[in-house]
Amino acid sequence: AGGFDVEIRHQSTRFSEANWAMTLRPIIDFRTGPWQLILNPSLEIPFGRDSPAFAPAVRGARQVSDNVWLGVEHYMDFGRVDRWETARRQGQQLFAVTDIRFSERFALNAGLGHGLTRNSDRWVGKLILRVDF
Repeated sequence: AGGFDVEIRHQSTRFSEANWAMTLRPIIDFRTGPWQLILNPSLEIPFGRDSPAFAPAVRGARQVSDNVWLGVEHYMDFGRVDRWETARRQGQQLFAVTDIRFSERFALNAGLGHGLTRNSDRWVGKLILRVDF
């Protein structure tokens, strides 16, 4: 299975190189039995600054019950496509995650991540409430 996600966002320059940016994210989803592997070779495009950055992610998960998945997600930021960052300056974070589906419309994704490089956040949590329409 697969898909394509486009995000346009506004974020303070305290946290990002540009106030406005767009993310182009192909979604490549492999499933067999209770196992799932998702690849997201994302491209982050800042509006009005620098060149796009390559920021892929990968997720491996196992369904442990009808409505619960446990897994690992790895988020990477290799830097601008015209000038890769050195390994020490790349952003690399590894998350332990769980997905819980409460109903056909509502699901929760929660995780705790740890930075793998000096340029990554040491610890970070994430919590995503999904509502399907």
